[in-house]
Amino acid sequence: HLNCDKTEAVKWYRKAAEQGCTEGQYQLALCYERGCGVAQDYTKAAQWYLLAAEQGHLGSCRKLAVYYRRGYGVKQSKNEIEKYRKRGGFILVLRKIGLKKISFSWPYLINIFRLQNTDMSKYRCSWPTIINMD
Repeated sequence: HLNCDKTEAVKWYRKAAEQGCTEGQYQLALCYERGCGVAQDYTKAAQWYLLAAEQGHLGSCRKLAVYYRRGYGVKQSKNEIEKYRKRGGFILVLRKIGLKKISFSWPYLINIFRLQNTDMSKYRCSWPTIINMD
């Protein structure tokens, strides 16, 4: 929201992030990336994205792939690009079944597939990588 107190938002994102909440980590990373409520700092953004990504946050995986490709706050690495690109690639699968929001955790995604009666036979699935086999 444009009228919110950005410093206060960062305070609450940080509290959530420090308790291991992946969405809090992701939102705090976005604040550091954009300089919203804190000084812009790609290194800190990358650190928070990494914490969230390692817990399965797909949006953070996508961001890290970009960070490793461009060298934002991390050393460029083709291996890391591929690692996080594949993890974040699950977002494409979600879009194929019509879902819009992308910041889900792995257990939540499994339930979505069950509820959608999605035929998983065309996907190779193993955490943390799910790759469309089409």
